[in-house]
Amino acid sequence: MDGYIDSFRKLAGSAKATPKGAEDYFDRLNYVVTPALLLAIATVVGMKQYVFEPIQCWNLKELDNDRMEYAENYCWVENTFYYDPTVPIHHGKNPGEGRTIYYYQWVPFILMAQAALFYVPHLIWLLLSTNVGIDMRQLALQARNIEADSSGPDERQKKIAFLSDSLLKFIRYRSRYRHKDCCKRFASFLSGKPAFSMYFAFTYIFVKSCYVANCIGQLYLMRSFLGLNITSFGLQILSDIANNRTWQSSNVFPRVTYCQFETRSVGEPRQYTLQCVLPVNMLNEKFYIAIWFWVVILLTLSVVSASRWLLQLLLSPSRHRAIKKYLKIAENLDMNPKPTERFQRIREHEPKFVSDFLRTDGHFMLSVVNKNSGDIVTAEVVKETFLKWLSDATLPDRSTEDGHSVDMQGLLTRASIPQADLGVI
Repeated sequence: MDGYIDSFRKLAGSAKATPKGAEDYFDRLNYVVTPALLLAIATVVGMKQYVFEPIQCWNLKELDNDRMEYAENYCWVENTFYYDPTVPIHHGKNPGEGRTIYYYQWVPFILMAQAALFYVPHLIWLLLSTNVGIDMRQLALQARNIEADSSGPDERQKKIAFLSDSLLKFIRYRSRYRHKDCCKRFASFLSGKPAFSMYFAFTYIFVKSCYVANCIGQLYLMRSFLGLNITSFGLQILSDIANNRTWQSSNVFPRVTYCQFETRSVGEPRQYTLQCVLPVNMLNEKFYIAIWFWVVILLTLSVVSASRWLLQLLLSPSRHRAIKKYLKIAENLDMNPKPTERFQRIREHEPKFVSDFLRTDGHFMLSVVNKNSGDIVTAEVVKETFLKWLSDATLPDRSTEDGHSVDMQGLLTRASIPQADLGVI
């Protein structure tokens, strides 16, 4: 038992051990933890079906052992049917009028398909977030390397400068695809180019929506495949447990079913009805109860996560508050004389830096840095990027579609920031 507990703990911690990139813990629950759990369940159910006996039927004295083995194999392959225990078995004209159980042979394959579906949104993100001027996984790796760096302040500053340069290069690269023509811009977007200042933000929110849609689709898949009521299945199970009702009340995963087959010999064909037990359905029931609740929890968490990111990325006040927070942290860490006066002058240009230069995608990349390295490293990167933006006298205003330039020399003069304090490399 301890071995299973240790394995579960390792699985639960695998989300943190996975390289984070831009995706958060809720995403990793979807594409790391859940597929691993589903594949483990598929392995257990598959072992029960294909290694041990998945079905056992009541022996008929008319059939010898070989024929009974044939009958059990036939019933397993050709499906069985379930009767309400309160209705006599031959109540209708056709003794096979009960609900046919189609799914038990396919449970391992359905579980593997469910695991693959949980991984699809992650593949979409990898497809849309690569080859667009910056690799989010490398950005996250650089941020983590700074956080874990112990080689000294000079080496740390070089890494911060390199990370800042990466952000600046992407923003400049992005401006190449910001055509005035909407058709050209849309064509650039379809070809995987950052034609909009919200490319990463839009893509990430889209992937978040895919996680939500997948969870809803998983519930409908279980409804179609198993006949579960997606709105009340789990609640009905809890009600059954509270009222001491057994599986027979819901007949979703019946253990006792019936099977019809006929044998042909000299004379008329003879038909048999066998009563069979499906031990595998006991496992299927327990596993799918857990899966149903897990998917509902994932759906809730994914909706909350998508809503939080949507508000954080699309609301301008939220972006400004974040940059102000990082500048305040950088001010507290600044070792130069009179940091308050200097940062006060810097903060005067913060609105233009956020709204016209960083914009939504720049803020998104800073969120990735923050998630992988914390507030202190992010504050240092924001400060470095901000000062380089001010120091570049010929930097075009990337926020405008007509390519107008910002008078950076004028900004520097009004800010009265000495070149020695700019940290230009």
